[in-house]
Amino acid sequence: MKALLKSGDTEKITFYAGVSRQKEIYVMAANYLQSLDWTKNPKVMKDIISFYTKGRALDSLASFYEACAQVSNLSLDHARFSRESTILYNYIYWQTPILKQSSSFYNYSFIAY
Repeated sequence: MKALLKSGDTEKITFYAGVSRQKEIYVMAANYLQSLDWTKNPKVMKDIISFYTKGRALDSLASFYEACAQVSNLSLDHARFSRESTILYNYIYWQTPILKQSSSFYNYSFIAY
């Protein structure tokens, strides 16, 4: 996998990670894909989410959803708002188990506007 990462062949990296059964391979592939321009390619975005999920890297997945939310500028366009609200929902969904594991979870106050 390290040789594939050095080669930069995205298609082969995605294929190898897809047939792999090792958590480390999934996470390495997702990290590599995140270094690409994933904002303009929905397939890359889907693969990142899939690999982090298969690799059980919930903290990385939550961070990725946070990055998605930060990259997307909220607008009044309904389709875009729907996509961004889904990203925010997924960020909260994957962040909650991580926060519950930390001892400071109950120190957070969630405010609804």
